[in-house]
Amino acid sequence: MLIGDYTWGAFSDVDYDHKALFDALQVRKAMWTAVLSGGHFNYMDDSLDFRATPTPDKRAALHRRIAIRRNRFESAGGRAVNIGGSTGLEYFRPPLPAGGERWEAKEIEVAGNTFIGGGAAVAFVGVDGAAARFNTIYRPKRWALRILQENRASGFVPSRRGEFTDNLIAFHSSEWAEGGVNIGPDTAPETFQFARNWWFCLDQQARSRPKLPVGETDGAYGKDPLFQDAASGDLRLRPDSPARQVGAAALPRAHIVPVRGIGEE
Repeated sequence: MLIGDYTWGAFSDVDYDHKALFDALQVRKAMWTAVLSGGHFNYMDDSLDFRATPTPDKRAALHRRIAIRRNRFESAGGRAVNIGGSTGLEYFRPPLPAGGERWEAKEIEVAGNTFIGGGAAVAFVGVDGAAARFNTIYRPKRWALRILQENRASGFVPSRRGEFTDNLIAFHSSEWAEGGVNIGPDTAPETFQFARNWWFCLDQQARSRPKLPVGETDGAYGKDPLFQDAASGDLRLRPDSPARQVGAAALPRAHIVPVRGIGEE
């Protein structure tokens, strides 16, 4: 899948072969909203801006072996990146097999992105393994992430095995709900992993610690990450920042996802 120099685009019910990975240099300056219902083997890298307030059917709905990296989302609706979620059974590609475990999203990576505003940066919806890492999340309006289950058809596993690691989250206490994580019914939040995230409450540093469903490994709380000029949208970190090991800029340029099917030739 090649996406480059688009002002807006919409992709629905797609099924691309994973060989069609594209050079990151070809997708700079893209501004688009992707709808990937049941899509497989997709790769979105180095688009500069997603500036939209999408309706529920115009979110980035991600399903399998998909990487979305190094993009910028500004006020991108209730869920900037919706991993899985409310897919009609007839839209899965390939069609769902009879029997066995089913899921709405699997082997997904959301990495190196910048999120400004919006209801939540990432929603794990009916997932069976997905990762959000090395993202910068600035002033979400309610949560940093959500763990949800929307498809309750027979055989679908509860949303499980998500990873939220190495992210930089800066929020305002007046815009922070439920400790930053929204957990819906019929999910398995106890299977999620949280590690090395940097949490900072902009107006009340003492309230920086989130309310997570499980313990976090090596998290940082209440330490100013020292943005260059966040008020003007410049979320780069100053040279003396103590948080340079986390967030969007910390994702290695040579990063390869340790998920089968993404980044393989």
